[in-house]
Amino acid sequence: MSALERILKRSLAQEKTVSALTDEALEQQWGQWSFDLLRQRTTLDQVLPEALAFVKEAAFRAGGLRAYPCQTRAIIALLEPAITEVATGEGKTLITALAACLRALPKRGVHVATVNAYLSERDFEFATPIAARLGLTVGFLKQEQSHAEKRAAYQCDITYGTGYDFGFDYLRDQLALLKHAQHGPSFRLRNLLTGRKHPEAEVVQRPLASAIVDEIDSVLIDEAASPLVIAQPSTERTVPEAYLTAHEAAQGLHEGHDFILDARGRNARLTEEGRSAANQLPGIPWDALVRPWHQYLTNALNAHHAFHHGEHYILQEGKVVIVDEFTGRAHEERSWQQGLHQAVAAKEGVDIPPESHTAASITRQRYFRLYDSLSGLTGTGSESRKEFQHFFQLPVRPIAPNKPSRRQSLPDRVYRNRDTMLHAVAEEVKQRWLTQQPVLVGTRTIKISEDLAAILTGIGVPHRVLNARQDSEENDIIAQAGQPGSVVVATNMAGRGTHISLPPEALALGGLHVVGVERSESIRVDRQLAGRCARQGQPGTSLFFLSAEDNLIEQFAPDTGKQLARMAADPDGRLPDAAARLFSTLQSRVQKLRYAQRIQMEQRDRWMDQTRKSLA
Repeated sequence: MSALERILKRSLAQEKTVSALTDEALEQQWGQWSFDLLRQRTTLDQVLPEALAFVKEAAFRAGGLRAYPCQTRAIIALLEPAITEVATGEGKTLITALAACLRALPKRGVHVATVNAYLSERDFEFATPIAARLGLTVGFLKQEQSHAEKRAAYQCDITYGTGYDFGFDYLRDQLALLKHAQHGPSFRLRNLLTGRKHPEAEVVQRPLASAIVDEIDSVLIDEAASPLVIAQPSTERTVPEAYLTAHEAAQGLHEGHDFILDARGRNARLTEEGRSAANQLPGIPWDALVRPWHQYLTNALNAHHAFHHGEHYILQEGKVVIVDEFTGRAHEERSWQQGLHQAVAAKEGVDIPPESHTAASITRQRYFRLYDSLSGLTGTGSESRKEFQHFFQLPVRPIAPNKPSRRQSLPDRVYRNRDTMLHAVAEEVKQRWLTQQPVLVGTRTIKISEDLAAILTGIGVPHRVLNARQDSEENDIIAQAGQPGSVVVATNMAGRGTHISLPPEALALGGLHVVGVERSESIRVDRQLAGRCARQGQPGTSLFFLSAEDNLIEQFAPDTGKQLARMAADPDGRLPDAAARLFSTLQSRVQKLRYAQRIQMEQRDRWMDQTRKSLA
């Protein structure tokens, strides 16, 4: 019998005794354990079987919920430094709340990080009454909070927030401490005697003790390439004319002669001819430049050719707002650096914001390694088992679901071009809609979601769209996605964390039908989308539509796209099923490339840590 099963068995034996305790006795015993742990009179391992029965009883008394054995196994696994793999729909909100209560026993503070603010607030509201039964306090990091409110949230036993909230607060704290380079005992005494404010009063976080990260592969892998950055306004004057002139000049340059795009089409490089021509352009505001003129021009070329409206950014209230490529969410607090954000604004004809410089930054990988204890859960951890072990020394612990999966994964359909593929998707959706089977369509970008929505409107299929433009409506839209006759077209933001309820009529129709439009760079992201259906042993189906013009092909294997275009297709433009294997091969290749990039980031992080220690 494994250690996990022994704990489970001992805990189950305690449940009848625990259920007979009064609320006061429950809270009193919990407080005694905390007291003993603080004074090292006991260990969490020693009290765990009985404490586990306590948190399960608290959940029942607070909301009538009884944890399944599989959920209990996941709770135990979350107490280890490990990744707990729990299938979508297995009750991760309850699992996380109870694990957080157990982690909070030593009274050092537990941070529960989620992928978005909506899920964070939902989980906070769910956990609060359970924790209260044990005398524990729960805090929540809102997007708009005063310093005192944030500090109070961090003083709670358990604090819920998004991963980037925790990371940005850490960076702000470090900036506050940097203002007081010396803050040792003598410095604190001098402040006390003079009545000056102690620097630690300016920080909000306690020492980073324990973190549980929901959808941990999204936070630590998918978003690893996007470091957390705090920007401050530059002291250099931002002159709009420089960006506007570069924007106009870029439109007159020719690819292949004046500039070259890299294989992925993401970075432009001026040729000698292009650089020479750029320096001869009239109207260059030389006195206003804060960097070489060719860099302005390169930014303008990238803004035109590599950054696309509806894919990499949207416009909100006359501003360029970055869209996360993995989740489809808009992030107003983010901005591109070194003049790129200003170049995109010039391209779109909106107000050009002042430039900023980086005041503090940290990668998500490095931030979460600062915690004394780190664990997380996800439905798709096995694919990244080696990476979690390499970067964080965290093994992946798969937990068997409560009921076997009944999902049917239908063979991918591949088409010659994107337009033909989108019309095929619309026809598939229409046929399912005619039977009233609920359908969720997941797209890679906002533009594709809106292009498909236009086709569906044209053929008379009622639907709702969920992307960064409707972020605030997410809860309402997803709540209705399982109803008979429902059609929801969404970016990847709908693929994680939110619950889709299916009434008996929808289950009788075959359950939720998930349609994926394009394969993503990551196999895990596709699995997450497919995982929206067939939860808790329900029926459901998933089907992906691909084309020779998909982003995966255009960015990483244009020759493969040409090969697909030459293949014989049926009258509807559909290619043979064998074509789908090319996409799977390409995904594996891209994942290896991304892994190599994350290794480089980790090596840089470790070098910075070593440098800081040597200077300390």
